[in-house]
Amino acid sequence: MLNRSKFDDDERRNIIDTAHHTLFAEDGLKGRNFLVSRGISKETAKDFKLGYCPDIGLTHLSNRIIIPCFDVYGNAVAISARKTTHDDSEKPHWWNEVFNKKKHLFGFRQAYPHIIEKGYVIIVEGQFDVTSLFQYGVKNVVGLMGSSFSSRRLSLLRAFCKTIVILMDEDPNQSGQKAAKKMWEVLNSFKFPEYVIAKLPVGYDPDLYIREKGAKELLRVVDKARKDIIINSHDELRKTIERL
Repeated sequence: MLNRSKFDDDERRNIIDTAHHTLFAEDGLKGRNFLVSRGISKETAKDFKLGYCPDIGLTHLSNRIIIPCFDVYGNAVAISARKTTHDDSEKPHWWNEVFNKKKHLFGFRQAYPHIIEKGYVIIVEGQFDVTSLFQYGVKNVVGLMGSSFSSRRLSLLRAFCKTIVILMDEDPNQSGQKAAKKMWEVLNSFKFPEYVIAKLPVGYDPDLYIREKGAKELLRVVDKARKDIIINSHDELRKTIERL
């Protein structure tokens, strides 16, 4: 198999199936140990069909966790591969198959019934943010996969809920806040009914926060932000009445 940036459907399906099987076999010990270090259970690995690819001579997949992205119909549309070591000389940290990210959200296939049930969606950045929240019972969550927001993604979400909660990393270099601001601008121009940014303490991403503090504390952050939507809606209503 050649090293390249995109696979055809049969190749991608074969890689995902083989890697998922390998994860739970003898050759998958390194992958299982990595997932344990990230607090990811066997059940969650199965829910998201995570896998492990041993050294097979395919440089961008070898010795990496395989994370597939599925569309709402369950078709695998792309693969991400994450290194399992903390060796900074091993590059890249992530390898991502080239595909049209603007059409997809990570975890949407698993999340959409829970989005309908809750009436809102939590948007996070990375795949492990999604898997951690899902594992802790916060299942109405999808991930951007390092890509910008788009009207196509908003249209997809709008069909299932009316409220978006943006939950980005609160890192010292403010990259998460910048991403949230860009999302806010797109939401504003798209006129999505209700949206708000939920802020974590500095130094936390959703994955780390829920593993350290638990689902109850994370949902407290989310619910506080959702109350701001209600307060803002009442303020807008009051201003409209005052103008009459």
